[in-house]
Amino acid sequence: MNNRSSRTQNDRKGRLISLFLIGLLFFNFPMLGIFGKEDKWGSIPGLFIYIAVVWIGLVLAVYWVMRDISGRPDKTPPP
Repeated sequence: MNNRSSRTQNDRKGRLISLFLIGLLFFNFPMLGIFGKEDKWGSIPGLFIYIAVVWIGLVLAVYWVMRDISGRPDKTPPP
């Protein structure tokens, strides 16, 4: 493994750990308490909308971190 790929792997790991910690922050009490009130947007409780939006955002962020930036196919031969 060359230096560039190991650095890329370390960057990816750090970003995934950061996303995990951000997820903990967004799905923990202080943030859920803000949206856990009886407020409704239309007929949907605000807490459900908050959870859905944050969850989709985290999934998209993980996709962005994990995608292949180079756009080249993997050069490893099949087993």
